[in-house]
This record gives sequence, C-alpha cells and structure tokens, in this order.
Amino acid sequence: MQYLNRFSRASVALLFALAIAIPVVSSAQSAPAAPAAPLSVKEKALLDAESKRFDAQVAHDVTALNLAIADEAVYVHANGDMQTKAEYLHAVDTGASRYRSIETSDRTVRLFGKYGITHGIVTLNVGVDRKIVARCAGLYEWRDGRWQVISFQTTPITARQ
Repeated sequence: MQYLNRFSRASVALLFALAIAIPVVSSAQSAPAAPAAPLSVKEKALLDAESKRFDAQVAHDVTALNLAIADEAVYVHANGDMQTKAEYLHAVDTGASRYRSIETSDRTVRLFGKYGITHGIVTLNVGVDRKIVARCAGLYEWRDGRWQVISFQTTPITARQ
C-alpha cells in the first residue's frame, strides 16, 4: 500500500470510516432535520472542486482529472471495481470509462482541518444507455492550493420495498 505513504493508514481509515458513519447515524435519527447552516467559503470550494471533477469526467478531460485526483487516490465504483488513479485516468483516456452526464443532489460537506468529506447522491449516465443512481462518499485533502480526492466510493441505491 505504497500509495498511502503520505498518510498513516490508521488516519485515512478513521476518516473514511467517519465518511461512511456520519450519514448512517444522521439518517437513523427520527427528528426532522434542522435547516442547513450556510456553507463556509472552504466548504463551497470543496463542493465546487468536486463538481469540476465531475464535469472533467464527462468531458474526458484527463489533464483536469490529473490535477483533481491525488496520486494515491482509490476509486471504488458502483459495480465494486476498485481503481488507482493511474488505472482510472487510463480508462478515461482510452474511452473505457464513458460518463455522458453526472447529476448531483443531497450533497453535504464536512471539514476536518485539511481534510474534507463529501456525501450525496449521483445519477450517472454511463456507456450507451446505462443509468446508475448511487450514494457517494468522497475523502479530499487540501494540498498544493487545491482540493484533491483521495478516495471516492459510489454505492447503488436499490428500489426500497
């Protein structure tokens, strides 16, 4: 796991565990949610950076994606596949990964010093005619004057009965 050389494995594991646990704990509460507080400048910047990364995915802009994704990043896709940054960029560059559009909703952001965690719902239109609606969680670090994704995971939302 050399890609974690800049972080202690325990720190990254703890942050990603928080990324997964925060929405689960929040959704388990029965009281109605209070109105969301206005986002700080840094929170808005993180959500903007994530939106620009999504736009770059749709545009197949490998140059922009290279800047937005940390070298040690890991993507876990809705189908369970896991890719490193190099594998992901290769898939985008060769056309193996084709996003026609990415729509977002229910986005939240939490900051922990130089780290940020995002959650939301994405509607991914991929390939020729495939549509995936998924919850997503992203772990970001502020470095070199910008937010970079360290880990991003999507989990498909199935119809509830």
